[in-house]
Amino acid sequence: MINKSAASFEVVDLKGGKVKHVVVMTETDPAYDQKESFHNVIKKLENQPVITHLLVGEENVLSTATREHLRPHYKHIKTENETKQAHTIEATIHVKNALPGWEPEPMAKELATFTLSGPHVQKDFAFRGKTADADVSEAHYSDHVKVKIIAPKGPTPGYHNHTVHQAADAAAHMPKSARSVIKEIMLNPVTNPDDPHWAAVYHQPHFHSYMTAGADGIVTIYPDKTSNPLPDKNAQRSAMTHETGHTWSFKHWGTDETKGKWLDWKHAMQADKTSVSGYATSAIAEDVAETIRVYVSTKHTPRHDEYQRIVPHRFAILKKEYDK
Repeated sequence: MINKSAASFEVVDLKGGKVKHVVVMTETDPAYDQKESFHNVIKKLENQPVITHLLVGEENVLSTATREHLRPHYKHIKTENETKQAHTIEATIHVKNALPGWEPEPMAKELATFTLSGPHVQKDFAFRGKTADADVSEAHYSDHVKVKIIAPKGPTPGYHNHTVHQAADAAAHMPKSARSVIKEIMLNPVTNPDDPHWAAVYHQPHFHSYMTAGADGIVTIYPDKTSNPLPDKNAQRSAMTHETGHTWSFKHWGTDETKGKWLDWKHAMQADKTSVSGYATSAIAEDVAETIRVYVSTKHTPRHDEYQRIVPHRFAILKKEYDK
């Protein structure tokens, strides 16, 4: 996997032994210089273990994004002395733009099988932003979890959403600890009424909510214009894992993020130094949900082992609390 004709960082362990070279750019890059590499730089880092594990990950999207962030800076970095090189590289762990914004890891393994019962019609159901007749189905999973799935009897003209079966399938790819906190999945007939608020907050005039969930255990999936493709099945599974991460944390830790287990998580964040995504840096609740997403979606893969080394303190909490 390592291209020998590429500029690279030489990564060393705490005892100074060489671990591997991390490719920063190949000979096709404009700043490529076959004879240049950052020898002995990583040894000078204050947070050497953190940056080492962040850079050497070969499978996960976080490590890939970090290396991609460094590529355009290579030409400048190589002109600095080793001390400044070390400082520049180490600063990467604190740069939000060096982290992937929100990129789902593959979730191909189904963790439970399911069957669907229903639907039965419920008149005048109170969806978010609209009252309409609904088809109410129930997904029965092989681990004895049951999840109600509510969909409008007819789609809103000009909009489309996932099917009941697709929603049930997404939940089947999550562990029981996540699926069991879901009270219901609601396929909303209209877009999120709160979108204008979030558009103003995030300065994104075309902001569109895809999925939300909270302490009440209701996962809401919002439609989009038919001219826009819906997220694929992997993105849906990943998003649902993230959203149920909110439900799980609020249910087990409470909603006061200034005490209890939330403080333990805050201390873990400080110890780990970095986060699994740029979105995770927006709030502690998002950090929990994003870390759960990565923890679940990479389980039993080499990517999980890489993340375990990158954010060990958070993963230790999830192993103890989430895997019950």
